[in-house]
Amino acid sequence: MMVWSWSDWVPPEWQSYEDRASKTTPKATPSAILHSKEQSIKTQVVQPLNDNLSTTMSLNSSTLSSAPRRNYGLRGSRVNNTHTRKFRHRVSANIQGCTLMKVPVELRRMIFDLALPDEFDGTTPEFLRGFRQFGMLYDEALSAFHNKNYTFVLNKTNNWSFDHLDPKVLATIKTVKLTVTEDIWIVNQMDWISGQLDYPNPSAFCLTDLEKNCATAKDVASVILECHPSGEALWHSFHWLFPHYLSGFSRLTKVTMSVPPNVDRTGALVHIALDDRDIFPDIHEEEIKKGLKSLDNIFGVKHKMIKSLPDNLDKNGKMLAIKYRDRCRWVWEADVEKGEALVLARR
Repeated sequence: MMVWSWSDWVPPEWQSYEDRASKTTPKATPSAILHSKEQSIKTQVVQPLNDNLSTTMSLNSSTLSSAPRRNYGLRGSRVNNTHTRKFRHRVSANIQGCTLMKVPVELRRMIFDLALPDEFDGTTPEFLRGFRQFGMLYDEALSAFHNKNYTFVLNKTNNWSFDHLDPKVLATIKTVKLTVTEDIWIVNQMDWISGQLDYPNPSAFCLTDLEKNCATAKDVASVILECHPSGEALWHSFHWLFPHYLSGFSRLTKVTMSVPPNVDRTGALVHIALDDRDIFPDIHEEEIKKGLKSLDNIFGVKHKMIKSLPDNLDKNGKMLAIKYRDRCRWVWEADVEKGEALVLARR
């Protein structure tokens, strides 16, 4: 029995496109489809890459060196890249979540002024580092720090030098605290330990090196001298020798000095902070009084003694021990309004 289908007697023009295609075009197998895709990839992708590579390899070295190059790093083109110059002023995504942004600008400046340290040794304060992710707050904190009347600390850590500072930062320094130790030799032929002249030591840091370093800070007007000796020689000599440590500053109007703390001969005080150590004020005052008259002649002004605390006396009228932080200080200050200046600064 023969079975007829609809497509067998329907005219071809009445049949759909799919029906005609199924009869005339063979079905593609999976392997045929994969082979077709491979050929398409080779034609459209691989061959153009090979052509470009062969063309590049044929260029000479002079052509390659003269070809323009694009700098993809922001830091590499920091000067001429307009996007880099505006990058710091962009508002970071997380700045809206910072609580300080809800505080008025005037109060923020007061907070920055109170939170920033009073002393600075050239290392970026941790308080400023915490705002680096907030560009706007970092600029405000940095501006407050530069406008702050802080004290720059010269010590062995920064090699008693201002070389690591930017000239703009150096111009803002008005007060310096100079820490004196045995590492600063008087001359490069004699150290504080032996106290004897020997062959010159070219690697020794002496007073002439300190004078050269301090001469770069031309705007410093006030110096605070502190001595932290480890031996008896510097302790007994500092009260009359300390003006030599100031010879590099040319515009001084104020000098503050205090007698060094007692020398720790046994090492029992090594675990006690310097400010927490006990001192005897009467011994310190007697030591400095020996050279006050000559020091007044050197500076050209009369000294003033400043006491942090009133004298604490026992029943016999003898001064009791106090903490080193509460020590007496001697100040030589010229009256700028009257045209006075320290004689040492005019030399």
